[in-house]
Amino acid sequence: HFPLVGKMKAGIVVTPEAKQLAKALDELLSEENKRKEYGRNAAKLIAQNYSMEHIGKTLLTLYAEIH
Repeated sequence: HFPLVGKMKAGIVVTPEAKQLAKALDELLSEENKRKEYGRNAAKLIAQNYSMEHIGKTLLTLYAEIH
């Protein structure tokens, strides 16, 4: 699961069912503005949540909680 993807509008989250996947793909193929918006939002999501700096801070916090 990727709840941040839906929350940050960085893509379309679907269950692993053919109909939902086909609908999402059709939407993406037919709506260029939405694809661009999702792309921008996905880049922000990655920078904010998966950068080396963010992961490092998260690990330091976890280590501090252990000790």
